[in-house]
Amino acid sequence: MSDFFERYGRCRHFFLNRYCGINSMLAVNNWQALRNQVRKWDKPVKGSKGKLETVYNFQTKHWVGALREACANIKSMWSNLANRLK
Repeated sequence: MSDFFERYGRCRHFFLNRYCGINSMLAVNNWQALRNQVRKWDKPVKGSKGKLETVYNFQTKHWVGALREACANIKSMWSNLANRLK
């Protein structure tokens, strides 16, 4: 079970690194659109060694959860930054 959580964390970290930049700020507001975009990729994900199911060795529903959680964290980080700047 701990192996699963380690893989889940690495997958979440992958999404955090991929979408935390200012260019992705609007994209993370709609995580479902990002999910659909990732599902359409036929080739390996840029920055990883293969498809997400293969790289992290779990079902699609698990990387979708990691993506949703990463988007929520990123939105929270941007919101906290905006509050500090006010």
